[in-house]
Amino acid sequence: MFFISLEPPQDLVELRDPVLSIFFYGRTVITKDLFFSGHASTLFLLFFLTKQKLLRMVLLLASIVLSVLLLVQHIHYSYDVLAAPLFAFLTVKLAGLFLKGLSDSNI
Repeated sequence: MFFISLEPPQDLVELRDPVLSIFFYGRTVITKDLFFSGHASTLFLLFFLTKQKLLRMVLLLASIVLSVLLLVQHIHYSYDVLAAPLFAFLTVKLAGLFLKGLSDSNI
């Protein structure tokens, strides 16, 4: 995202948060931070980290519904949403390797 700036979709719905705009953004609408979907990746991350079956199914369903709605509303490109579960999964795996390395070093 830092090196390659993507243009927003033509039908992008500008979302304005009235509270955050007071403290952070002002009147600026950020439209070029699309890759990857943080909303979808957060739900997928919770799905990957949860062990309880019922909660996992609810989180998976919520992740899929949210991902579809992001696409329907033209908030993200399709590859932004498709990359979200991949990045969430990689985050869980990398954190697991990091924690395993810490426990192996007896710190």
